[in-house]
Amino acid sequence: MLHRLKQALARRLPVTGGRLSAETERLNTEIQTLQKAQQESLKQITALNRALKESNTLIRRMQEQTGRTLERMEKSGRLCQRMASEGVWAEVFNNTITGSSWLKDQTFSPGRWALGYQALYVLYRTLDQVRPSSILELGLGQSTHMTTQYAQQQKDVSHLVVENDPNWIAFYERRNPLGDNTHILQMDLTFQPYRDAPAVRSYANFQQLKGKTFDLILIDAPLGGDMKQFARVDLLGLLPDCLAPSFVILMDDTNRPGEKHTVAEITEVLQPLGAVTATYSGAKDMTIWTSPDLSFLCTM
Repeated sequence: MLHRLKQALARRLPVTGGRLSAETERLNTEIQTLQKAQQESLKQITALNRALKESNTLIRRMQEQTGRTLERMEKSGRLCQRMASEGVWAEVFNNTITGSSWLKDQTFSPGRWALGYQALYVLYRTLDQVRPSSILELGLGQSTHMTTQYAQQQKDVSHLVVENDPNWIAFYERRNPLGDNTHILQMDLTFQPYRDAPAVRSYANFQQLKGKTFDLILIDAPLGGDMKQFARVDLLGLLPDCLAPSFVILMDDTNRPGEKHTVAEITEVLQPLGAVTATYSGAKDMTIWTSPDLSFLCTM
């Protein structure tokens, strides 16, 4: 615009004695003033744009930081809620086993890789009230400390524990009497494909249990924390033929992704049987399936 104004002045204003007229000089002065003002405005606009960009970057970083803080707070809140629930289950479990006629050694170390208090509570109620006669337990540990005592006190009970680690088996047997009704089957681990998962940690030769029936099955192995698609799928190869007419299945760590997917598979397989299912939550989750006649175990 300033360039066009200069051209217009050159056409309209006369030149006297080789010098611009006073009017021309005045207008040139105004033009220079306008040019300086325009340059200053451009500088201010550039500074404002820079400040706006920095402000937007700061706002975005603050939003991201706020989001991370809220996520940590929510995670911490969920953890606190779970730990509070675990404390309640500990009280419920300890009150329930007080005066038990068969659970004499009541020293347990729940949590971490072992069953939580809510799972121990459901297991005890199942053993004490259902009185299963054929038990399959996957994983040797805190649950075995309870199931072996039950098996020792009952007649005609078959209790089979599957464990992969021979050193752990030897260590456990040296310190814990098993009784005649309990047998530990050492079974190596392998990786096998299942559906869209190329490698799921499984028991080798688990199919050797085909043809046996159980009224209580406890699944707390093999290790599944690093399995994101499916975990602990061994039993799916036997279901539903391995179940007695009245049955209970307990599966620990079902808050984890791999176990969650396996839970969905088991639920689908058991649906034609009218199985009832529930999840008990403490520091972690445990899922239970029962035949319709034992559905009270899902509402304790």
